[in-house]
Amino acid sequence: MEGHNNHQTPYVSNETGSEKPCTRPDETADTHAGAVSGSGADLMPQALTRGSRIGILRSLPRAQRWEYFKDQLLKRCLAILAALCIVVFLLIHILTPSPAPKLYVAIIDNALSSSQSDELQRISAAALHLSPSRKGGVMVSSRFDLRQDGLSALQTMLSNHEIDIVIADRSSFSQLSGYGYFAPLSSKLRTNSQSADLSKDYVNFHGFDSSEHKDAFYDSSGKGVQRPYGLNISNLAQWKEIAPQQHKQDILGIAQNTRNSASVQSFVDFLCSP
Repeated sequence: MEGHNNHQTPYVSNETGSEKPCTRPDETADTHAGAVSGSGADLMPQALTRGSRIGILRSLPRAQRWEYFKDQLLKRCLAILAALCIVVFLLIHILTPSPAPKLYVAIIDNALSSSQSDELQRISAAALHLSPSRKGGVMVSSRFDLRQDGLSALQTMLSNHEIDIVIADRSSFSQLSGYGYFAPLSSKLRTNSQSADLSKDYVNFHGFDSSEHKDAFYDSSGKGVQRPYGLNISNLAQWKEIAPQQHKQDILGIAQNTRNSASVQSFVDFLCSP
């Protein structure tokens, strides 16, 4: 019939030449709105589950709070508490280091065996009324071997004022004395008693030549004036008790920068005691 307007869906051609219905703008908007509405409905439970557990706990009746806390929060709280305890422990350990020994004796090149060093540590600590340990007590270590890496370790500890006494055979002691590590005995021992009584056992060694030289390659080690840097302890009563089979001359030296002069003097008294 003429004039009758048939409502037909228009078609458009795509790139392949086929035809497909042309969607009206209002249909597209309706479809998009439906998709958004559907996705929002799906996300709603997830949003609720992500709510604050603390807020949920507060909203519950008092009788139900403990059960909810045990189920949802107790393990988390315990984990946080454990982590805090570890952090506090590490901070205390870092900020409050262990106390330094009151006396550190370095045994060089196996002047004593490990077991003999342990025995010297035990009985000397008892004589000085200190604990036989590194923490605020007496420490005797025989780990310094100059033929390996012992010299480097010894130098580092001496420069850090950690070592008070060095005991070595005559050859090794002469080498260390030449580096300027030891103080003259007369300046460290008690002048009126120890120096006078032990002067017969003093041993002179060359020290470090601290004078200035124009030659940059001049080796000052062992070029200093001979002074009584060493004490021959081979015949002292306690040393003979600990190392009865020693046939060499063992020398004791006092570190130049010792901070425990009183303990050093008491240790020498102990070695001399019957």
